[in-house]
Amino acid sequence: MMNNTVLPLTPTYHSFLQVLAARAELQPDTVALTYLDDGEDAQTTWTYAELWSRASAIALQLSAEQIREERVLLLYAPGLEYIAAFFGVMLAQAIAVPSYPPLGRRLSERLQRIVASCSPRLVLTTSELKPVIAAQLGAAPLRILCTDEVASGAAQAPLPSFDRQAVAMIQYTSGSTDSPKGVVLTHENILANCQACYEWLGADPERKGCIWLPPYHDMGLLGGVLQPLYAGFPLVFMSPMHFVQRPSRWLRAISKHRVTLSGAPTFGYQLCARDIDDEALEGLDLSCWREAFCGAEPIRPEALRSFARRMAPHGFSENALNPCYGLAEATLLVSGKRAGAAPNMASWSRSALEQGRAESATESTSDPTVVASCGVVAAGLTVKVVARETLSECQPGQIGELWIQGATVSQGYWNQPDQNERVFGRLAGFEGRFLRTGDLGFIHDSEVYITGRCKDLIIIAGRNHYPEDIERSIESAHPAVQPSGVAAFSLAHAEDGEQLVVAVEIAARASAWTAPELVTRATAAIVANHGIAPHDVVLCKRGAIPRTTSGKIRRSACQSLYQNQALARVVSTQAQGS
Repeated sequence: MMNNTVLPLTPTYHSFLQVLAARAELQPDTVALTYLDDGEDAQTTWTYAELWSRASAIALQLSAEQIREERVLLLYAPGLEYIAAFFGVMLAQAIAVPSYPPLGRRLSERLQRIVASCSPRLVLTTSELKPVIAAQLGAAPLRILCTDEVASGAAQAPLPSFDRQAVAMIQYTSGSTDSPKGVVLTHENILANCQACYEWLGADPERKGCIWLPPYHDMGLLGGVLQPLYAGFPLVFMSPMHFVQRPSRWLRAISKHRVTLSGAPTFGYQLCARDIDDEALEGLDLSCWREAFCGAEPIRPEALRSFARRMAPHGFSENALNPCYGLAEATLLVSGKRAGAAPNMASWSRSALEQGRAESATESTSDPTVVASCGVVAAGLTVKVVARETLSECQPGQIGELWIQGATVSQGYWNQPDQNERVFGRLAGFEGRFLRTGDLGFIHDSEVYITGRCKDLIIIAGRNHYPEDIERSIESAHPAVQPSGVAAFSLAHAEDGEQLVVAVEIAARASAWTAPELVTRATAAIVANHGIAPHDVVLCKRGAIPRTTSGKIRRSACQSLYQNQALARVVSTQAQGS
């Protein structure tokens, strides 16, 4: 039986579906997917044969819709039916467009933008969600098909031949700095990313995965679901809502199912380290967890170390931590920690970083700050650090924008030629086009370090300040601050130049805090660590700060709310000395 064994990429493989079909034929009874229906004990499992049969039934139903090369919008709650529908669309040679079901005003607005962007021919969902989706689509002339009403049968959809350069899916970005954009991914992009991930992780016959990230997000879908199916190891997964309601469910699933590979953005580790009580951790055995990847948002070293310390009595090793870097425009993975290496949490001079240089901290450095390495560049990719002013490659040690080239890099954004012209460009001295990531960072000893986002960069008195650094300082200033609940942004002032504003969410369980004390502590932390004083510190209720569908802080949206006096304050206060 071919278990936990990758099917080598050959010229005969032009689509992920060919890999999946081979697994369904060669290891039909091997369990591929286990969904935790309630996030805990209730579960549904599918073998490779069952997954292929369900996808095939959906593809046969779609064949009557004449949707070849047309966009098909997927609107499902997390679960096995979503995954079957995703592959069913690909098997019908249509273009899959994964998205969240429109439950809530913010998601409804996102859905409207996606529909306007890609003009889908068909919407796939379940009978339970159909009334909600129909109401949100309104007068849009879209046919809605409920795949849970499609009966499975013995008939198998034929496996078509694929052009590796044909569009397989459109992955909409989370929109942390802008409106969501549809990233066009080809069959080759997906296969190349899966192979890069496999080479990054290495072979492990005992590997078993677990994920709670939504299967509509690039890390949840490409890394969380497709990678296990590609490499042939079993996956246990749950709804992100089950995780958020009770973060201990994630850890219990890892312990119970003896998971070796799992991960989350920084905030997931923060929630577990800070919000799970000791009683909920009793009986956990995390010694099986050998690869704990962290990505999708800026890596916060102290959050990962706090998690490792809290979980050490339960068998977790800090060496399992695996900071990585990726983005939807590169399908997913760009860099990750070397196999078997300890996580590299290096110290750097904060003042040098603010001046655009990367200088390692020494014993005499007065302002050291820790920046986590995101590891080495994945196989098949080229990463360059580019000066945004001159569009030329930076000298070693300089901070610039990361530009990426390789087989996983997208063709561009769907129906956005102007954006494509700005984001996908050429670098002097190199052939071919590069993806301009919008991420600032540097490369040291062949390892990638991310320092911030170009659009979010705060420049005060000629010095660069990364909002992530300011937000970290405030989070550690007072226990009442909600983890990952701080947004730092700047405002243009005619006389004083840019001014710093920070919005701070108060944790739901916070006690024994006062507004003056919290503002004083936040201000002192910013002054001490960054040498600037905030113009305003806004205290907000939990959930007041805008976020993307994957949980990233939307600083520009928060800035707009502040300027329109629409940011929901708990207490209105102006920072002292502003």
